[in-house]
Amino acid sequence: MYVDVGGDHVPRSVSASSTRVGSDRPLKRRRAALLIVKTEGEVLLLGCTLTVDYRPAGLKWVGRYVYQTALKHPKAEVARGLTPAQLKDASAELRAGFQALTTLYLGDLHGKLPPGQDIRFKSSYLSPRQLVELPGQQLPGTADRAVIRGTSTMYSFPRGSIEIALVEPASTS
Repeated sequence: MYVDVGGDHVPRSVSASSTRVGSDRPLKRRRAALLIVKTEGEVLLLGCTLTVDYRPAGLKWVGRYVYQTALKHPKAEVARGLTPAQLKDASAELRAGFQALTTLYLGDLHGKLPPGQDIRFKSSYLSPRQLVELPGQQLPGTADRAVIRGTSTMYSFPRGSIEIALVEPASTS
């Protein structure tokens, strides 16, 4: 489920990078959204997305950036209502997520992200009912986060939430 959180929740570094073409045509559109995923075990995973669309400027490029938080809540618990402490944790995790996505976007925009190691990965956040192996490139991350360039999306996952297998280079013999 996507919940559009509007431009007010996009960090200022992304908002500040927005310019206009001419007097009224935006160079890009941004959309920040909360992404809630229900797994097979009735557990809800929480994350956020940032989509940057340059098509209004005549470019055929849309960047999508996805951040999965480390938070997991049983569906029934969320239906009853999260406690103030849980809401505070979720707010802090999502704020950190949007900041991480902004950093990824700006690095991508300015060509500062290094090439990655070819991998295949599985994530219950991306395919909650049946794990599907996806191609990607693993970029430098942190001790607790994996950063992956997918086919059309950049991802940041908690390390323990995904399975990663390195792809061996094809033999040329």
